[in-house]
Amino acid sequence: MIIKILSENDTLKIISDAEFISTWKRLAERTKHCTLIQEYGFVVSWYQLYFDKYKPIMVLGYDENRNIIGILPLAIARDTGCLSHAGDDQAEYHGWICPPQYEEAFLVRALLAIKNKFKPDTWKWGWLPPTANTYWFNSNLLKDNGIYINQMTFQSPIYHLEDSERINKIKRKKSIKNKIKQLERKGELRIERIRDKGRTKKLLETIMLQYTFRQLALFNHAPSEKQINKKLSLKQMDFMPDNIHFTVLWHGDELLACNFGLCTEENVILGLISYDPVKGRYSPGVIFLIKLLEYIAEEGYKVLDLTPGGDRYKENFSNSHTDLCRPTLCFNKYYQTKDHIATLLLQYVKKHVNTKKIVSMQCSIEKNISLLKKIVFEPKDTRPSYYLYKGKTGEIIHKDMFPALHYQHYSDLLLYQQANGVLTRKELVYSAMKKFERGDRLYTMVSDGKLMALVWLADSGRKHWRPALKDRINSKKNSLYIYDFYTSDTSKRNDIFQFCIHSILKEVEMKELSALYLVKPADIDTKTANSIGFF
Repeated sequence: MIIKILSENDTLKIISDAEFISTWKRLAERTKHCTLIQEYGFVVSWYQLYFDKYKPIMVLGYDENRNIIGILPLAIARDTGCLSHAGDDQAEYHGWICPPQYEEAFLVRALLAIKNKFKPDTWKWGWLPPTANTYWFNSNLLKDNGIYINQMTFQSPIYHLEDSERINKIKRKKSIKNKIKQLERKGELRIERIRDKGRTKKLLETIMLQYTFRQLALFNHAPSEKQINKKLSLKQMDFMPDNIHFTVLWHGDELLACNFGLCTEENVILGLISYDPVKGRYSPGVIFLIKLLEYIAEEGYKVLDLTPGGDRYKENFSNSHTDLCRPTLCFNKYYQTKDHIATLLLQYVKKHVNTKKIVSMQCSIEKNISLLKKIVFEPKDTRPSYYLYKGKTGEIIHKDMFPALHYQHYSDLLLYQQANGVLTRKELVYSAMKKFERGDRLYTMVSDGKLMALVWLADSGRKHWRPALKDRINSKKNSLYIYDFYTSDTSKRNDIFQFCIHSILKEVEMKELSALYLVKPADIDTKTANSIGFF
């Protein structure tokens, strides 16, 4: 077998050749483990979009008649020189195109050529596609040439759609049934597969905000370009329109939740999942997956690939698993030993600590830090909570001084900039996610692209915690509870506080209001708090 590593220019030339494209597609049909991520449409769309960051290279295998029988699409990062598969982190599975009878010879010879040309220390692959062959890992030719392969294994969750027992069990839960009924009373729930590129482009803006909000809340970082890229999604719709599975769950005219994934003739692959955090109290992610499973079963698909990742919700929705392998190629014995130890530690952590536990520990630590900050930094106040009876609100104070308040604009919280305050953006967004899940409502003020103020509103008939007094208020029926006022403009704090409260009271329905519970911030003077007009 002859192996040839194409340069950047040769790769760009051959991927535009009609005969090569036909060969690629023909070989893909003969490759047992091939997924869409190894096919022409995904690879070329990724090459084009990331050309400024990655050099496209191609490893080709030829038989004795000079026919192409193996394709390994790769890339080299222009800034670091690191080698990766085409798609890098955006490719759920890393693999190759080659008929089974040539696989071992092609891969072994390709790796020898890669070692001689690029001289890497280690090369971490992503997960191999389900059912991919791994017998070539033990090739004596690789070992004789100083190439060793460590592997991490994982049971990845999937859902066989012909078995509906698991999904029916979830649907029968009283809490889920009640949440679906509550949503349906406020608007129709309908699921739709979006195929139009124009509509997709518009919806991706909202999806990116939803996904970013959740990533900041849970992991304290905005998603990278590799995790979410609108341009790549749209380009894939050009190259592989029939293999894009973009499904949206609508609540009336609002996007409640969605999945932007891929599909084959039989399988749907879970991709970018997002949901509206404002409606977190209704468990929109759970309801969406229920509706998605029902929908794709009606479409005729057989399996939902929930993909690896360790997320608890994936296990809850799976009814089976598929074995996956993630290899690391080490090009000398020292790096093999070093990677082997690291792999064992990582597997132990993955087995005993899931994402939910990690987030829970982070939040517990951050909660204690927040309490310590309040003790150290916040001024003392003997009566920070006010119980105010219904009265006349009058005109909105300072109405010409400040921008109008936004209602339930979770995206405004992404504009928060930590200054002299003690609240981090992670703490702010995570706290907001939990408040949305309780059903609380958000009012925000934005000025010059920055979050200027916010305040939260909760409904009556619940117990409300007052941290400064370390007690709870049992609110009356038909009352309101306003709390957690914040502003970045400390010089106008009293005026902004008055403006926000008056604006909210003018907006809400006052006819049935029996009482207002107002949690006064520690550094708002009593005169300002009493000026609201409720006594």
